[in-house]
Amino acid sequence: MTDRELSHDPGRTCAREEAVSAAELPAAEQGYRALIENIRDIAYSMNTDGVLTFLGPQAGEYGIAPGSAVSRPFADLVSPEDRERVADSVQQSLTTGTDVSVEFRLAGADGSSYWFEKRGGIVRDASGEVVGASGILRDITERKKTELAAQEKSMRLGASLDELRSAQDEVIQYERLSALRQMASGIAHDFNNVLMPILGFTELMTSDPNILNDKDGAMRMIEMIHSAGNDARHVVRRLRAVYKRNDDLVCKLVDLGRIVESAASLTMPRWKEEMRASGIDIEIVTDFQPVPKIMGNESELREVLVSLILNATDAMQEDGTITFRLFSDTDSVVLEVQNTGPGMDEQTARRCMEPFFTTKDTQGSGLGLAMVYGIVERHGGSMAIESEPETGTTVRIRLPIPSEKKDLEDDTAPQPPVISNLRVLAIDDEKRVRQIIYAMLKADGHYPEVVESGQEGIDAIQQQDFDLVIVDRAMPCMSGDEVAAAVHKIRPEIPVIMLTGFGDIMKDRGECPVGVSRIMTKPITFAELRRFVESVMRDKRR
Repeated sequence: MTDRELSHDPGRTCAREEAVSAAELPAAEQGYRALIENIRDIAYSMNTDGVLTFLGPQAGEYGIAPGSAVSRPFADLVSPEDRERVADSVQQSLTTGTDVSVEFRLAGADGSSYWFEKRGGIVRDASGEVVGASGILRDITERKKTELAAQEKSMRLGASLDELRSAQDEVIQYERLSALRQMASGIAHDFNNVLMPILGFTELMTSDPNILNDKDGAMRMIEMIHSAGNDARHVVRRLRAVYKRNDDLVCKLVDLGRIVESAASLTMPRWKEEMRASGIDIEIVTDFQPVPKIMGNESELREVLVSLILNATDAMQEDGTITFRLFSDTDSVVLEVQNTGPGMDEQTARRCMEPFFTTKDTQGSGLGLAMVYGIVERHGGSMAIESEPETGTTVRIRLPIPSEKKDLEDDTAPQPPVISNLRVLAIDDEKRVRQIIYAMLKADGHYPEVVESGQEGIDAIQQQDFDLVIVDRAMPCMSGDEVAAAVHKIRPEIPVIMLTGFGDIMKDRGECPVGVSRIMTKPITFAELRRFVESVMRDKRR
């Protein structure tokens, strides 16, 4: 062993600065030899070519004879898969004069694989020139096994998480489809309920014209047909709640007692005629105290009452009554709906307002009471259910009494003068839609012209003067978007209203085709059409 090797401490990163005197050399050599032989790590030293000049005796424990390793490149100790990487690291360290730690595998004589970490420092001579490197090789096999085991577990966990996410996605997709199916079932159920008075009353009037001689009776039928049609529109628009919260609830002062009577009339074919045909007599009883009007959406509140009546009817298996009580307390109007049906146990009563919970097996959607609760909540109210087996069920709804002056203003306030005498072009490929638009515009004193295609509309625009254009969106050959763009190019001063069944979807997406001033959603009421026309024309005159 050379003086330089003996004078260097393998566990440090720099050579000794003080020379060892000749008298001290034997003692120093013995001390270094004892240190090297007793440490667990393998000491090494190499020259500037990366060739080993010393290897500690501990290497023998791994099947490497230190004597045979000296004078060979350090990289020869390394397993083939790591050899190139370690050789590059050693060369970089010796070239730059900065030692770089590196981990590598070593193949033992018995075929076992060991992991080592090379730590050390650069050896310099008295002038500061790099003359080699020395350090230790530390066995990190157990640590690596732990790390590799942790990595393997992490990979397995990652794979399990991926499988879990995939399974979760499938479950979510299934639940979405199931929810959509059940919601469609509920919508179809409610839609059929509102269609019943429309078809029933119109069939009565067309089959027996003498009914029209009773003007009061005929008018009541027409009013119920109109109410049912308006409810049908709201049932369809309720689908919007699947993807968007209903933030545009239109409320006005309404008489809750009249809505109860309307709901009872609309559902009479179910709770009276149909149940009587099954041998069950059901009577609806009202107990109304004078109460103030409330702010609410008449159609949605009627939907609440229709649902409660139908639920009660479905529950009653023998003669009984459905009682409506209406009274007020300090700040609320209270409506109680009580039926004499079989009632519910505690668990059913607790869960009955959960979405999709039903006691009707495949006959129910589980959306009725959940929908009722949602509407009541949107009106700022609360809802409670009391029920016990064999004692019937009471649903108690509390709705706030308007307190601010602006809330108490009735819809009988003077309205601005109606704009009339407009030349209006309506374009729609549906004949019945064209007819009703024509009739509404004519009733408001306008001069409407209706055509069934976009090209006919463009031709009319080029040949005549119009104040306003109303156009459908989905039409064959030329869409409403194309018509609006063409009108904007030919006569940019003419406002265009797009009346389409896609209105709500377009508004939610923020879509407004070029040239379109307003978007209306089908079906539309007489009052809504008037309001849109007046709004567009006032904007034009500003």
